[in-house]
Amino acid sequence: MKNLFIKCVRLSIFIVLSIACTPPNQASKNTEELTDSSPSEPADNTSNLQIENKFPCLDEELFCIGLVVDQTGINDNAFNQSAWSAVQRAEADLTATINYIESKGPGEFGKDIKSFAEERYDVVVTVSSSMRDSTLLVASEYPETHFIGVDQHQFTELDNVSGLIFSERKAGFLAGVLAGMITKTDKVGIISGPESIHENRSYEEGFEYGLKSVKPDTIIYSEFYNSQSRVSSSELSWGATTAKDMSANDADIIFVSGGTEGNDALLEVAQTKDTFCIGANADQWLLIPNARDCIISSAVKDIERGVFELIAWVALGEAVQGNYMGSVRLAPFHDYEESMTAEARIFLKDVNDGIESGEISIFTTDQLSANVPTVSLQKK
Repeated sequence: MKNLFIKCVRLSIFIVLSIACTPPNQASKNTEELTDSSPSEPADNTSNLQIENKFPCLDEELFCIGLVVDQTGINDNAFNQSAWSAVQRAEADLTATINYIESKGPGEFGKDIKSFAEERYDVVVTVSSSMRDSTLLVASEYPETHFIGVDQHQFTELDNVSGLIFSERKAGFLAGVLAGMITKTDKVGIISGPESIHENRSYEEGFEYGLKSVKPDTIIYSEFYNSQSRVSSSELSWGATTAKDMSANDADIIFVSGGTEGNDALLEVAQTKDTFCIGANADQWLLIPNARDCIISSAVKDIERGVFELIAWVALGEAVQGNYMGSVRLAPFHDYEESMTAEARIFLKDVNDGIESGEISIFTTDQLSANVPTVSLQKK
């Protein structure tokens, strides 16, 4: 591995401080010279220089990382930006050479991913499940490059592909516990994307179990979007209409985990007196400024940490094959920071730590209902 000794020294601090688990015993990155696709060994220094200029990342002193994101760009305050932050951290901590491409659309994914592989980059990071197929196709053509797919579950393990995945069930559980600490009406709503998508079902189930763990008698209104969904008003989308109906039925907390319809739901709740919301995936307070009045927190996937950890394992020569479970957490409380008491924060931390240690199960509901702190909120 290029400059492995230097990287090991730099990474030793990270490995000690990181909470990440040691990956299973896996094959190191293949460090043999390229054969079939590599130029033949040059006969003189001039030829050497030409090859270095054409494929600079073949230089033993360089560790190259490329990032491909979709058309929303690297400043989306969500997955893309978090992945770019991880790559920038690798530039600083691992002395990496980095670059990114903002793809123009799905039709360009394969070409953009391949461009980094053709330039002999050591690592290529791609973001979102929509890039999974393109990532796998290019990975099969360039076995010497390691690919990291964010939110890309790996159904078949390839030696040079890591899929960074997350437990939406745990994220939903944490959101449910938070909702249970806040609700005054003991009526709570869940608005999700299509039920056919596994992640949406996991969010919904986790939220329900977390909520019932702290408030067993809470009534839950749960709705999944589907192509047959109808709205009661021609002026409002399905998400907004559903949120409005739940609020009218006294739901004072709504957990929103799904797409464009979810965004509409958050915006509707922001206009509804005394109804609050919890977002999902990324920090929705950053993404939807006009919904900030209702957003207490979001159940987020820690993309930055997960991507950096996977890059670090590649740099150590211990690249992860297959799926790698990233961490999830609650986002900052932003406008409601002052309302979150020290008791409430400690309780949420203990729940998270208990899940991590296995003392608390995200598949049962009869474990937390005693001595649960309550939080009183006033809408901003």
